[in-house]
Amino acid sequence: MRDYPGPLIRADARNPAPTYKTLLDNPGRAADREFAERLWSTFWPYADSEFYANAPHEFVPRFWEMDPACELLARGFVLEERRRNRPHP
Repeated sequence: MRDYPGPLIRADARNPAPTYKTLLDNPGRAADREFAERLWSTFWPYADSEFYANAPHEFVPRFWEMDPACELLARGFVLEERRRNRPHP
């Protein structure tokens, strides 16, 4: 089992996407940042191995992986942990 990698929105991200940078730098977006972190705290065990590293650069598509997955979990669906980035054989 993997360890929690840390907060999704982090200051050490290099060359972040505009949406990610807005969440990071704009105090008026604190509620949105907290929402993303709540999703991440639920979703991280299901994320593929590249999710954490790629999130700052691909934030919108990565967010839209988390949001529906967390909604499915909240509704009682069972998700499998992603172990790799490519399709299973």
